[in-house]
Formats: sequence, structure tokens, C-alpha cells
Amino acid sequence: MVDLTGKNRYRFISLNDKYNFIYEFGSLEAQHIVILTEVIKEIRELRGNSVLIFLIKDFTQISHEDITYIKNSINVIKEKEPNSQTIDIILHSTGGLLSSSKELTHILRNNFKKIHFLVPNQALSAASLLCLSGDSIILGKNACLSPFDLLIYDTPVAIYKKTQELLRTKIKPKFQ
Repeated sequence: MVDLTGKNRYRFISLNDKYNFIYEFGSLEAQHIVILTEVIKEIRELRGNSVLIFLIKDFTQISHEDITYIKNSINVIKEKEPNSQTIDIILHSTGGLLSSSKELTHILRNNFKKIHFLVPNQALSAASLLCLSGDSIILGKNACLSPFDLLIYDTPVAIYKKTQELLRTKIKPKFQ
């Protein structure tokens, strides 16, 4: 089963040997699918946890679309494995929206007691923040995390107006 969440955004999830959702990373050939399926199977056998694949193509970012993907994936996991309390998330991303990572954290924490992130290559910016929400992070030999950078999409005038509003409604009343 494949969940297409947008242009160039293929997401797959592994629940058992029969159900493997595999992400198309560049040009994914049949032999790569077989290898990834075996890796997922081996992780499940070694660790005994549900496995979620969350790989985002380079130059595509974690976004609000991913919230729907994670919710749907969790629903499938809970349907197939109702007693599942621990999840291993294989994560690869160059980053994205911090607000999306924050919401994903809440969703994961509301559904699992233990969350483990496996990072084979990189989890940058917002993906690093997501990793830090877990109980453990397992990094590949050359894998990396990074600092998170705040992106402000509002114009300076809009920011100033919001600051004035905050000052007027929240801060000043506390000191009067």
C-alpha cells in the first residue's frame, strides 16, 4: 500500500512482513526494495517494535502534509498491533517546519510510550528537533543531526504589529 501525500512525496510504512511501505529515494529499483524490506524485517525481529519509515527526499521539507501521513500510519499500526506501545522510526530529512515537528511530537507521544529514532544518514533542522523528542536516537556510522533554524515568513511590519499587540494585551496588563 502506498500513501502519496504530494508531489515527489511517497511514504510507506512497515507493520509486518506482508505490509511494507517503501519510500522511493531517487531511483529505487526492485533490488533496493528487496534490501529495504529485509532491513525492516530484521529491525522488527531484533528490536520487537513497530517500525515506521519516515524518509523525506532531499530539498523537500517536513510539512503539515506529514501530519496526516503520521496520523494515518499510526492508525494502521494500532489496527494491526493494538498493544503496540513502542515504535522505531527510521528518519531521513533535511529539515522543514518546526511547527510540524512539534505537532508530530505530540501525535507520537499521545500514541506511544517509547519512541526511538534510527537515523541512517541525516536528520537536519526540524528533523533534529523531532529526534530530540524521542527516548533514544541511534545514528548510522556517518549520520548527523544539526541545529534548528527559525524561519520567519512574516514581513518585518507584520512582526512589529504582532509585537505591539502582544505588549498591549499580554505584557502591560501584568504590570498595571
